[in-house]
Amino acid sequence: MAELVENNKITRDGRALIQAYQKMVHEACAPIFWGSKETGEIKDNGTVIFAELEGQTIALTAAHVAEALASFIEEGGTACRIGKADFFTPPSFARHPNAAIDIAFYSLDPYLVSLAGAKPVSFSMWPLQPARDGEIMLLGGFPGVFRNERESEVDFEFFFYTGRVDECIDHKMRILLDLENSNPLTQERIDAGFRLGGCSGGPVFRHV
Repeated sequence: MAELVENNKITRDGRALIQAYQKMVHEACAPIFWGSKETGEIKDNGTVIFAELEGQTIALTAAHVAEALASFIEEGGTACRIGKADFFTPPSFARHPNAAIDIAFYSLDPYLVSLAGAKPVSFSMWPLQPARDGEIMLLGGFPGVFRNERESEVDFEFFFYTGRVDECIDHKMRILLDLENSNPLTQERIDAGFRLGGCSGGPVFRHV
């Protein structure tokens, strides 16, 4: 396993590996958002990751994201989009059998997956093994604060972070986002305390 950090600084090999991880994760993800078709106003957004498992392509997000979207449409909302794919009726989803796990699964036609603009990642095993305290994890998503709404299009900036598991209990994992003392991959630094809303449903990978 390559050393990502040495003396609290990203190593040269670590930087190259993290950038490769970032590219893979970004390409496998897409924003999922919903709002008004008539006004173009967006109400909220989350994140979806596309994955291949046993020859099938699935889209995973947080269950609370899928439920919020379904409720919005039921209450009269008129449009939703996953990446670049428009849905005027949101696709059906299934929750994880364990209600304590905040995961929902969409089964999408391969054409819609390609239209969304994502490159699915492959899972070699399922279910995935739980994380352990101290493990290095990588997470990403599309925060709403980085959403740029234009007249006929929406742009999302991708957020990516590498850190260690601070605590893992049952089906919940906590990673401390110490942005103030983090090592940025670019010249831009994200201010400490920014809101992660919109990253819900984004992937969390372990570094192996």
